[in-house]
This record gives sequence, structure tokens and C-alpha cells, in this order.
Amino acid sequence: IVIGVIVVLIIAVILIVLNSKKSTEKNDTASPVTDFASCLAAGNTAVGTYPKTCKTADGSIFTDKISMTDWKEIMDSSSETIFKYPATLPTSYVHTTGDWPPKVQFSDKAFTCNETGTSSIDQTGKTEKHIVNGNTYCVTKMDEGAAGSTYSKYTYAFQKENTVVLLTFSLQFPQCANYDEPTQTDCRTEQSTFNPDGIIDQIAQSLIYVEK
Repeated sequence: IVIGVIVVLIIAVILIVLNSKKSTEKNDTASPVTDFASCLAAGNTAVGTYPKTCKTADGSIFTDKISMTDWKEIMDSSSETIFKYPATLPTSYVHTTGDWPPKVQFSDKAFTCNETGTSSIDQTGKTEKHIVNGNTYCVTKMDEGAAGSTYSKYTYAFQKENTVVLLTFSLQFPQCANYDEPTQTDCRTEQSTFNPDGIIDQIAQSLIYVEK
């Protein structure tokens, strides 16, 4: 009986070691996460609707690509740039404002991102580093309430070739409490999952400088 118990224990130890080795090898050979599809394949969850986003454990964000077929192209003479953008957002409770499409500006400072602020309602807003589809942005968001809505002002700073580019715009978020159910719940769900990172990333990557 003792010998039998010893044999069983030895077999159990061997199986544990083999399973551990297989698990390690599987992790070592796992495909790298480089886009939205591979982010989902790695077991992460998609959230939001326009566009859907997938976030990895290290905080990197990957977005489902939006069709740019119906996007408009604009030449910004003040910044001498050309970029594409959606004329409107296909959302019911998040709206563009008068400063859409985003305004393009440049900074002569080196690209860095000092993460500051604890809330977007602070006087200077909240600044965070976002990595979207492998591209790094320094995002500042400032919220201000007015006439039954919250207006959020965004600034996305990023490196484009040898220049730091700033994209600024505002979005209107109507107060969901002004609606009756079930509209109120629909409003809260859409606003809580809305993230402009994917839209701005595609705008930013479409931006080119006008040749003089």
C-alpha cells in the first residue's frame, strides 16, 4: 500500500510539472497583441460602440477600425495640413459642437506627457497618456456644465514626424437625467462607454502636411 501511494504521488508530481511546462511554453509562444483582433484573441473584452475598444492588462488600447469611406477631407490653411474626419458622430447622446472638426495646432516643445489632475472637472482638467493602436497620445480633458449638458473639451497631443501636433475639439453630453426611461438608461450606457480615442487616432494618422 505504501509503495502504491508513493507511486501515485510521483505520477502526480510529474503531471504537475508537465502541465506547468506546457503552460509556460504556451505563454511564451502567445501571439503578440498588435491590433483589435489580436487583443480580442488574447482574451480581452470589447466595450463601447463607436468604435469598439479592447484594452490589455498593461493599459494599451486597440480600436476596431472605422470605415472612412464617408469621411470628409479638409485642408486647414492655418496649419497647412490635410486630414480626414467624420462629419457627425453616429451616436444619439454624444454630439459634436461648433469646433468640429478638430483644430490643428503645433507645439515647439519636445513631446512629453505629464499626467496631472484627478478629475476632468478640475479647473485645469485631467491629463493622461493613452496608447491607442500603438500610437502614443497625451490627452487632456476638461468638463464644464451648461444648459442641461456637459461640454467636454479635449486636447490630443502627439508626435508627427519631427513636430508635436495638438488636436482640440469639444463634445456635448446631454444630461441623461432629463430623459424618461428607457431612454435615460440608453443615454447613460452610451455616454459611459463612449471613447473618442479610436476616432482621433484615425484622424491623427490621416493627417499630412501640405507641400509648399
